[in-house]
Amino acid sequence: MGKKKPNGYFSNMSNEELISYVERNHKGKTLTQLRNSEGTIYNFVLKRELGDSLVNKGILRRINSKKSFYEEMTNKQLVDYLKRRCFGKALGELGESKGEGRDRLAYKVVCARGLKDYLIEQGVLLCKSRRNFFKDMSDSKLIEYIEQHYSGKIISKMKSEVVYEIARRRGIINVLVRKGILIREARPKFFSNMNNKKFIEYIKEHHTGKTINQMKKEEPGCYDNCRKRELFSILIDKEILLRARVEDGVWKNLEFALKKAEEFMREEDLDYVPSRAAMGKLGYSGLASSISLYHGGFPAFRRLLNERLSVQSENNQLEKMISEYISEGGGNA
Repeated sequence: MGKKKPNGYFSNMSNEELISYVERNHKGKTLTQLRNSEGTIYNFVLKRELGDSLVNKGILRRINSKKSFYEEMTNKQLVDYLKRRCFGKALGELGESKGEGRDRLAYKVVCARGLKDYLIEQGVLLCKSRRNFFKDMSDSKLIEYIEQHYSGKIISKMKSEVVYEIARRRGIINVLVRKGILIREARPKFFSNMNNKKFIEYIKEHHTGKTINQMKKEEPGCYDNCRKRELFSILIDKEILLRARVEDGVWKNLEFALKKAEEFMREEDLDYVPSRAAMGKLGYSGLASSISLYHGGFPAFRRLLNERLSVQSENNQLEKMISEYISEGGGNA
């Protein structure tokens, strides 16, 4: 025990091994005596919350039966402990009778030592109920708070937090992911394991009121799955997703429709315009309707589009030939 321990000596021990070590070398001491005689093992006892177990097993003792685990701690140790165990709780929750017994004991020590204001100022504890605390925040303040206290957290490990529930209801989870504040785990089978009903419920919860392109930018995996399942027309009919907003009368413009058809073919990696039903399933019912209503129907529109693409192709080839001719010095007489 007197020799200096190598790095990692205690961190490599299991809880049972730590308890056995304390029993062999410090049995009968108080927590304060353990701290004074071997501070490193004392810190590990605190970090792993083994103090109560050691006392209950009769390995360590309290100075008197009324003195709690928290009363043995210095103010700094108590604050550090509460940061790990009770971060983000409301002060009132810590002292509620329905809370955990250990939390109530900690609350009494916090009050006795006058640490309440300090813990609130440091953001360890909240001055009002967590739900009301976050509800009073603007979206930007809530994002700032999450960035300060939860940056780098994986979403699945935050779902029990009140702040996550508030952020989810406000629809800012994807904002937090895009900003790199929260991390969404790689989910190769997340959507494939859902049936269509559950998948539509997921989209309703996370993307209601967005256009297809907005969903694609925010969550490409969800967009790809939706496309494979051909659910866009259903989601639009249910008013979960919105059609891209286009000014009145714009679809009547042939040039605009041809341009949108080209974008659609590039986007979907197609070399032709498919049927109206197929376009609707892919989320392009607005373009499909304009072709039918204003531009002579699909056969006529396809001919116009092919002519346009053919002219573009010829122009591109001509520009390429001229460019090559100039680069080879053909333009110098």
